[in-house]
Amino acid sequence: MSSRWSVRLGVVLVSLAAASSIVAQEGASDVGTRLLADPAVRAALDAAKAGEPQLLHDQARICAIPAPPFGEGERAKELRRSSPSSVCAACGSTRRAT
Repeated sequence: MSSRWSVRLGVVLVSLAAASSIVAQEGASDVGTRLLADPAVRAALDAAKAGEPQLLHDQARICAIPAPPFGEGERAKELRRSSPSSVCAACGSTRRAT
């Protein structure tokens, strides 16, 4: 997973937070149209669409690793190896699982 994908994920999360704020303040009527008009929401959706092929590739690659119940160690090793430590940058955490 690239750090560029992590940035895109952060943009999506921030935009979703902004979207929930809009809904709470203005009610739910016609919220979809208003959200799509928001440049931050549009950018987040575009980033998510652009990253979808890589996400699907990564998901298929990770799921191909055998992981029986209570035996997910190999899959976890691959996730740690391929994921940048900044995956949780949107939540403020850069700590890597050990």
